[in-house]
Amino acid sequence: MDMATTLHQHLIDPEICIRCNTCEATCPVGAITHDTRNYVVDAARCDHCLACVPPCPTGAIDNWRDVPAARAYTVGEQLGWDELPAELGPDAFDAEGVAPADAAPAQAAAAPSPAADAPFVGAAYGATVPPWSAAHAYTNLYGPKSAQRTLTATVAGNVRVTDVGHDYDTHHIVLDFGAMPLPVLEGQSIGIVPPGVDATGRAHHPRQYSVASPRNGERPGYNNLSLTVKRVLDDHDGRPVRGVASNYLCDLRVGDRVEVVGPFGASFLMPNHPRSHIVMICTGTGSAPMRAMTEWRRRLRRSGKFDGGKLMLFFGARTPQELPYFGPLQNLPKDFIDINFAFSRVPGQPRRYVQDAMRARRRPGRAAGRRGQPFLRLRPQGHGRRRGAGAARCRHAGRAGLGGAGECVENAGSTSSGDVLMDGLQTLRVERAAGGLARVTMARAQVHNAFDEVMIGELDRVFAALADDPAVRVIVLAGDGRHFSAGADLQWMQRASSAPLDWNLADARSFAAMLARIATCPKPTLARVHGAALGGGVGLACACDIAIAADDARFAVSEAKFGILPSVIGPYLVNAVGPRQARRLALTASRIDAAEALAIGLVHQVAPAEGLDAAVDTSVRDLLACGPQALREIKQLFDQLEVGPVTDSVRELTAQTIARVRGSDEAREGFAAFLSRRAANWSTPAGSGARPAAASTTGAACAPANPAPKSRCSTCR
Repeated sequence: MDMATTLHQHLIDPEICIRCNTCEATCPVGAITHDTRNYVVDAARCDHCLACVPPCPTGAIDNWRDVPAARAYTVGEQLGWDELPAELGPDAFDAEGVAPADAAPAQAAAAPSPAADAPFVGAAYGATVPPWSAAHAYTNLYGPKSAQRTLTATVAGNVRVTDVGHDYDTHHIVLDFGAMPLPVLEGQSIGIVPPGVDATGRAHHPRQYSVASPRNGERPGYNNLSLTVKRVLDDHDGRPVRGVASNYLCDLRVGDRVEVVGPFGASFLMPNHPRSHIVMICTGTGSAPMRAMTEWRRRLRRSGKFDGGKLMLFFGARTPQELPYFGPLQNLPKDFIDINFAFSRVPGQPRRYVQDAMRARRRPGRAAGRRGQPFLRLRPQGHGRRRGAGAARCRHAGRAGLGGAGECVENAGSTSSGDVLMDGLQTLRVERAAGGLARVTMARAQVHNAFDEVMIGELDRVFAALADDPAVRVIVLAGDGRHFSAGADLQWMQRASSAPLDWNLADARSFAAMLARIATCPKPTLARVHGAALGGGVGLACACDIAIAADDARFAVSEAKFGILPSVIGPYLVNAVGPRQARRLALTASRIDAAEALAIGLVHQVAPAEGLDAAVDTSVRDLLACGPQALREIKQLFDQLEVGPVTDSVRELTAQTIARVRGSDEAREGFAAFLSRRAANWSTPAGSGARPAAASTTGAACAPANPAPKSRCSTCR
C-alpha cells in the first residue's frame, strides 16, 4: 500500500450489521474477520473486488471512508466501534500531506478464477438476484437506520419440536405483530434484539433467524410468523456457553413481548413459477426456510392454485429425535414432496450425511439443461454468527453430485412467459383465447376485488409478462363477483397507517409502478367495469386505454373520506377527465353513475348490464382487426403528444413516425389486403370468438389439471 496516497477504505456499519457471516464466507481473499462483537474489513488484505457487497442482506457491508493510507482504520479499531466514524475533514489529510481529491471510488477487480485444486466455497456461488418469478421482497423496514428502529411482537406460541430428553433442544416460536405490518416471504429472515447488555455494558446486537412460515402467516390470514430456534449451550469448539438470543427465545412464554428488526434478504427467495422444481438441502434448524417454502406450496396445492412444480428435500441431523418437524414431515404426501433423511449418530448404524443421501439419489447419464430444471436451496444448520451460515442458492449443483440438476437456472424450462402464466397466482385469473386476447380477472370477490400488496405485485407481474408475449395482442381487465374493484383493501390500508415511512414509501411506489405498467403496456388494454369502481378501482379503469361500463356501474374517488388522497391514481384521473372534473371527484368523494362517467370522459361506452360482455367483445374484435404493430405505434406516439399548439418538433415527430411505419411489412400487408379485398394476415380467423374458451381457477385458462408433458388444449396450441 502506498502510504502517501488517499485510501477509499471499505468498512462495515456495526449499527445495521446483523452478524450473519455472509460477507466473511463470501470474501475470496479472507479480508473480513470478526470477534464476539463486530465484523470488520482488513484494509491491508481487501482488494476491492466487491464480491461481499451483493449478498449482504442489510447493506451494512456497502460503506466507505476516504482516509490517508497511513491512517487507515485498523482491524482493532473497527472491532471496538459501535457506529461508523464521521468522514475526516481536510485537516486530517493536510497533516499527512495528502489531498482528499486524490480519493477515487473503488473499482471492482476481476474475480480471481479458482484453481482447479482450490477448496470449494459454496457461499461464493450465492445468488445476488432472486428468481425472476419471485414476489417482491420488502427489506430493512425496521432497524437503526430506518424511520422506526424496532417493531414489537407478542409471543403467540412456543413449543419444543424435538424430543424431550435430548440435548438438541429446538423450539417453534410464533410471533404476532397485531396491526403493524411486517411483510415477509419464504427465504427471508428477521433480527431479534435480546434485552439487556453484554459483558462490556453495550446493548446486544440483533441476532438473525430465518422465517419458518409462509408469506400469509403461520396461521393463514393472520399478521404473524414463526421461527425455528435451537438452544445454544456450547460454542464451535465444544466449550460450554449460553447463547444469548437462542436461550432468550426458547425461554419465552406466550404473551411476552419481543423487539424485532428487518426483514432481511432479497435474493434467497422462492420462485413463483408454476413449474419450478425446488431442491432443498438443509440440516437442523437450517430447515426453517424450507418449512416455509414447503408449507406455501402445500397451501397452494390444497386450494387448487398450484400444479406441476415438484419439491425434493435432503434433510440431515444426528438422530431422528433431534430433527425438527420430523413427525409432520412424515405425513406429507409422497407425490407432493420427495423427502430424503440422513442421520449421522444413530446407534448401530453407519454415519450417513446429506451428501451421501444426494449421491444415492443421483441419476447418472441424465443431461443437464433439460426443461423444468430445479432451483437449488442450500441451508446449513443454525443461523446467525456461524461460519458459512449465509444462505446460498447454488448455481453449480453438479458439484454436489446431483446428476439431474446441472446448473441452476431461472427460466425453469423453455416455455414462453405467456405459457408459464400463472398457476401460482393468489388474486388473479388469467385466461387466453385464440386470436390474441388475454383476459385478466381480479379474483377477490369476497372483498369486492379490493387490492392489497399481493394483488398489486401480481398485476404488475402479469401485465409485464403479457406485454412481452408475442401471442397476446389485446388485454381485458375485469373483476369477479358483483363489483369491478372496491379499491384498496381497508385492512391493508389500516396496516399502512401504522407503518413507518420507509414501508409506506416502498408500498406506494409498488402501486405507482403497477399503474404505470398498465398505462404504458404496448398492447391495447380495456377495462370491463361493472358494479362499483371505487378509489383505486377508478385508477385501474383510467390506466387502461379503453373503459366500457355497465349501465348500473357506480364510480367514486373516495379516498378523502378515509383521511387520505388519491395521490397515485391522480395523474391517470386527470388525464381521463381533466383537472377540474378530477378535483370535483376527489374533493367531494361523491358517487356518480355510469351515465355521468360517460359524460365526463371517465369511461368511453356504457352498455346494458346484460349486454356488457357483448360490447366488450365488439371492441376487442375491432382491436384485433387492426395491425398489432400499428396499435403499438399509436400508443407510443400518443404518449408523446399533449393538448396545445402543434410545434415544429411535434410536426417533425409525426412526419418521421408515419414515414417509418409506411415502409413496414405490416403496412405493405395492410394495403395489399385492402386492395385484394381479403382479410389481413393478422385478423382474427372467421368464427373465432373474442372471449376465452374456458375459465380456470387460476393461471392459464387452458391448463389441464394434470398436464402431460408438451400437451396443451386446442386454444393454447
